[in-house]
Amino acid sequence: MLKIRGLKKFFGNNLVLKGVNLEINKGEIVVVVGPSGGGKTTLLRTITGLEKCDDGTIEIDGYTFCKDGRYCDKKSSSIIRKNVGLVFQNFNLFPHKSVLENIIEAPTRALGEKKENAINKANEILSFLGLSDKANNYPCELSGGQKQRIAIARAILNDTKVIIFDEATSSLDNISQKVILQNIKPFLKNKVVIIVAHRLSTIKDADNIYIMNNGEVIEEGSHDELLLNKGAYFSMLNTKYIEEIAN
Repeated sequence: MLKIRGLKKFFGNNLVLKGVNLEINKGEIVVVVGPSGGGKTTLLRTITGLEKCDDGTIEIDGYTFCKDGRYCDKKSSSIIRKNVGLVFQNFNLFPHKSVLENIIEAPTRALGEKKENAINKANEILSFLGLSDKANNYPCELSGGQKQRIAIARAILNDTKVIIFDEATSSLDNISQKVILQNIKPFLKNKVVIIVAHRLSTIKDADNIYIMNNGEVIEEGSHDELLLNKGAYFSMLNTKYIEEIAN
């Protein structure tokens, strides 16, 4: 479980996270939606330890990493890196390594997994993502959508308790995105999954949707619940902020 209580973040005198509260159980897939500048990226960067919070608490599976804006001990930052995975929109693949080498880099070097085990798991994930024939290719030989799938495979193999997808399927067409999200679900069933997205096809099937604006969570619920509320989420659909691609 991921628990966030009263999370605040300042940039100078500008308060960009205003006491954010989230509670996400293992196996849940939640989506964060909101306009640019609403605080989504800062929230993700704070959860992953790329930004330090100024107040509030971050807890994963009962371990408190950050309390009252401070890491609880010297190990907190390294433990966050081992427990929280982030899939960026811009892939961040090593250009001089093959697809397979990119995927097994972190498990074998940072987590101490045996290379043979990592390779077997990587090949299984590549098969699910339709990339078995690309294992020995290099990033320069891949399309944008293929690179994005490799970044997703790498995050899954790292086996973190929390995986965050920051517009991580934006380079995929709608059909490919839907197929891939369905295919990777078995690998995510015991994890906390947070997705930042703006496509309805991704958003509507989430267990919970958080609407962020001006550094706050202003609305939350399932797709159907939020439609009935006729609040911020309903307005986003009507103004086409959320791409209505539901098929």
